[in-house]
Amino acid sequence: MIDAKKLKQYKYLKFFPIPFLEDLLNGQVIPFIGAGFSLNAVTPKGKAMPDWFTLGKLIATDLGSDYDFSDPVDAISAYEHEFGRAKLIEKVNGLLLTSRVKPGKAHLAFSEVPFRLVGTTNFDFLIEKAYEMTGMFYCRPLIDEEHLAINHNQNDEVALLKLHGDLNHPRRMIISEEDYDRFLITYPLLATFLANILITKTCLFIGYSLSDPDFRQIWQLIKDRLGKLRRHAFVIGIGTTPQLVAKFERRHVKVINLPKTPGKTFDEILQTLFEEMRDFWMRQLPNHNMVTEEGSKIQLSLNEDQNSRLVYFAISRTDISYYKRYIFPIIENLNYVPVTIEDYGPTISNRLAAIITLVERSAFIVVDVSSSENSNEVGIIFNSKRRRNTIIAIINQQYNGLEHVDVELSIEQRAGVRFIIKPKDFIEKPEDFEENFEEGFKMETRGKVSSIKDEPDRLFRKNEYAAAVVSSVTLLEDALRNRYKQDDSHRPALLNELLKNAQQENIITAQEMMYMRDWISIRNRLVHTSERNITKSQSKKIIDQINNIIELMDIL
Repeated sequence: MIDAKKLKQYKYLKFFPIPFLEDLLNGQVIPFIGAGFSLNAVTPKGKAMPDWFTLGKLIATDLGSDYDFSDPVDAISAYEHEFGRAKLIEKVNGLLLTSRVKPGKAHLAFSEVPFRLVGTTNFDFLIEKAYEMTGMFYCRPLIDEEHLAINHNQNDEVALLKLHGDLNHPRRMIISEEDYDRFLITYPLLATFLANILITKTCLFIGYSLSDPDFRQIWQLIKDRLGKLRRHAFVIGIGTTPQLVAKFERRHVKVINLPKTPGKTFDEILQTLFEEMRDFWMRQLPNHNMVTEEGSKIQLSLNEDQNSRLVYFAISRTDISYYKRYIFPIIENLNYVPVTIEDYGPTISNRLAAIITLVERSAFIVVDVSSSENSNEVGIIFNSKRRRNTIIAIINQQYNGLEHVDVELSIEQRAGVRFIIKPKDFIEKPEDFEENFEEGFKMETRGKVSSIKDEPDRLFRKNEYAAAVVSSVTLLEDALRNRYKQDDSHRPALLNELLKNAQQENIITAQEMMYMRDWISIRNRLVHTSERNITKSQSKKIIDQINNIIELMDIL
């Protein structure tokens, strides 16, 4: 459940309705980018990107004084009839400043919001360039109907659906009257694909006006295919007049009307909005996806600015069982929590968003840079501007020194990275790799035990009472596991077994055992439900009692 009070911290996102934000977290929003968004691009001095109406007027100037301009599509169609398709594409290419224009602040901020699918009717390449510049995600354009046959669901990438083609595919462009009239006939699979998406997705129009033929065609397609079953659509406006809001409403499109901010351009307002959208998504995602591993669930329940025990493994799926058997116990014995993207389970709504959450919330990242399977994860890890963690890179033994890494990573990316060699036969003979990994990981964790021990008190002082209790109970579990380490290091000790051992040694009394079970129950409620309420006095009492028990055990 989304806390409406917490939305007030955002300058612009607070204007979005909660049902829309729920769809966002559930991966059910598809943004459609229109020509108006390109106005935020960086252009050469003295030049400006035209919107759809201006593009039509500029093209109409070549038709002579006898031509009476009234509509961009009519002007473009008349130009094509008079001078031919090739000349029209050359004209549009020049007016859109294709070779000289660069993504603006809003484009770059948008490219870091983890949408899996983005739709656009623009002919330019600003969106693709933005993804390339930020480097967070690989963007794959979908232009021809044959592209739809390729399954992108398992790839950690963004699919960019270019509904009307682009300037690199002039035959595919939807730009003239004839193109618009024949769109549904010429591209029936594309129209069906779009309709199927919109059955379960919520449209967010960005950079469209009611006069755009692109907007009218998409929305008409939705109405024709879905009728009353269509979902609510939204359009972003900035200082939109009540009259225009009413016009959109009559077409069943809700306007999210952002206020104009003195001294801020539309580009800067949208930049802030997309940054807020990303921040909200990353903070709320752990509460909206089923993380299957208990330890991971506990750590993700803490706020992102708190100390984390998570160690994120970006590794090949085929290697996961090996790592869980031989490497994860090393992590757990040092009181850290190993996690992979697969721990989110099959119901994960958005792999990209989950990967970013783990990258930015983990204390350490273990990434196999030699695996081609997780190449997109590698890009996200090394290009994230917000991660505050240590990277441990796994490289193959056949690469002498860091030759392979020299190819894969830049000098800046390699700085501060610990490299661990993975032998060719690491699966058949795991001992050497285990030893190399344990040695390297222990060196990275030195000096961090004290910060883990002090975590509950630090959180309490920040008035994070629920998080402090979660951290304190977890610290108690760590202390018990440290005291009762098992010979079989591949099977983590169960909490009930640990408690019984402590009671048998008279370290805890029967009454304290009852308290502990209550604390664990409270911790589980705080982690697994939306209820995060706990009083200051309750939190203080639990933390103090746990600290006393840990001191008696003399473990940490």
